[in-house]
Amino acid sequence: MKTINKLVYANSLRIEEANVFINSSIDIFESYLNQGGGEDRPEIEMLSIQDENLSNYLNELKSYYNEFYSTLDVPIKLLETDELSIINKTRIRYVGDIKRIVMMQNKSNPSESSKILWNYLSAIKNLNKKSFIEVTGHISNLLKELKLDDMNQHCTNLKITTLIQKLTEEQNAFIALYKKRGYTIETRVINSYPSKVKCLKKYAEIINYTNSMVIYNVDTNYDDLIDNMNALVNPMNTIMRSRYSFKKKEDDRPEIE
Repeated sequence: MKTINKLVYANSLRIEEANVFINSSIDIFESYLNQGGGEDRPEIEMLSIQDENLSNYLNELKSYYNEFYSTLDVPIKLLETDELSIINKTRIRYVGDIKRIVMMQNKSNPSESSKILWNYLSAIKNLNKKSFIEVTGHISNLLKELKLDDMNQHCTNLKITTLIQKLTEEQNAFIALYKKRGYTIETRVINSYPSKVKCLKKYAEIINYTNSMVIYNVDTNYDDLIDNMNALVNPMNTIMRSRYSFKKKEDDRPEIE
């Protein structure tokens, strides 16, 4: 007899995976209940006792899901990422301004300072194509080098100390926000995990009830509900089995921990 497949390694779903999976499951069950159960039932027939119980399970799942979703803080994460991008572009622009001044000085009025600085700065290229971490590393090394006594004097000679100070400020602002974002994400994961586990346990309950309902009501057609849920569960199971293939075999683990 066809039933809804179990979700394996459920507690190991990543936060966003659990969010999408539970939300999609709710949509499937709501669609089933809104059409009055199976398609072969008369439209005027009220929900059966089994479907009323299923509706209660679904409402509980939705309540747990709302609690889980409230911990995600997605807008904050996106906002901070946008701020990081703005600061990143600004610090790259300052590096470009510094390079431009030194290059022009080295071409129009070469000096020991311009030659030494350009020899170092010319190696820094394509920052706009590099990751946040790579840009941070390049700028950190640059600022560290320019703080050395000899290099600092060369910067003074070419009158770029003000730009270097602005670059330092942007670099510090970027690092502070990057650390804050990391803390926010870490806190988000910590806060989300307990509610994610509760949500997945409630999901397991509705699946167990549905499968028992399918077995009990042999004359009722649940194919659409089963097929739609398995179309959601099976790809996720494939991902989870692949991700945790190095761990204990699936049969040795509880389905929902």
